[in-house]
Amino acid sequence: MTTLSAPLSIVRSDVSLQAFLRWNVARNLRIKRRSPNEWSCFVETQEEVEDARRPGGISRRLVLDTGLVYHVQRRGRRGVVHGPGSRELSVSARGAYRRLASSAESALLPDLFERLVHVSVVEVAMGPLQSILTDLSADGRVDVTKSRRRYRSGSNFDAYLGLLTELGYAAKEEGLLVPGPAFRAAREQRSEEYAAVHWMMGDILRQRGTYMREVLHWNMMLPYLRWTNAYYWRALEANSLPLMSLKGLQESYSGIYGTPTHGHPTTQVMRLANAQVFHRQSQGQYEGDPEIFGPYSQRASERPEIAEALGLIAS
Repeated sequence: MTTLSAPLSIVRSDVSLQAFLRWNVARNLRIKRRSPNEWSCFVETQEEVEDARRPGGISRRLVLDTGLVYHVQRRGRRGVVHGPGSRELSVSARGAYRRLASSAESALLPDLFERLVHVSVVEVAMGPLQSILTDLSADGRVDVTKSRRRYRSGSNFDAYLGLLTELGYAAKEEGLLVPGPAFRAAREQRSEEYAAVHWMMGDILRQRGTYMREVLHWNMMLPYLRWTNAYYWRALEANSLPLMSLKGLQESYSGIYGTPTHGHPTTQVMRLANAQVFHRQSQGQYEGDPEIFGPYSQRASERPEIAEALGLIAS
């Protein structure tokens, strides 16, 4: 923390106080009055988003809310300014950037899950659910009392049945599991069985993804969500779909989440490309999908903290 003394004429004016702090603490500092004697601290950064089509990439200004505050007290004819120094501002700005990018992750989910179930390890984990849904589609029923050994992960069989009945994909009738209203609606909209079952799996994942990760311990989904957000967050900053190298994706991931610790990065990115979350281009570069980016960009930009940081609304 730092303490500075300034003439009263400076601390009485927001513009003068900001100029004073920029000169004495950090040139990229911005302040916003929150009470008569307190000012919130923001840090302006210039982010460079890699895009192989554009030499030098795409430049975007961000304004990060550090959560820190400057306090001003009057002492005689001078004002005493107490608040964060340059180091505290830098550390808080990095944390603010990570929180901001992480908060955008949930804006991806509605349009991501139907593709995520095509990632091989996620599809394997959802195998029991897929088997139940496929049998419901093919046979119109599942014998609950005789099926526990038939499906893998029998210890979670009751949890799967609970998910399906809770979400309306199945209903219990005299020891049988039969299609529920959500199942019938999905089949009416998608006549092809494989596509319908995968759409249902994606919808179940969308509605109960947190439950599946925390209760069923499907933690293998987490790195795939993070790799996806590592690209699309940068695309949101650039307001376009940049062409990024694997190295650029890794740097983006590390900037948001830290060093990857679960699984092999190249393999995970390739699996996402196979699931059409990314599109692999020449020379090992990756480009996003407009059908994912469009809705994601809209939802993320509607969040006040993201819109303010990106300059979409006045700060």
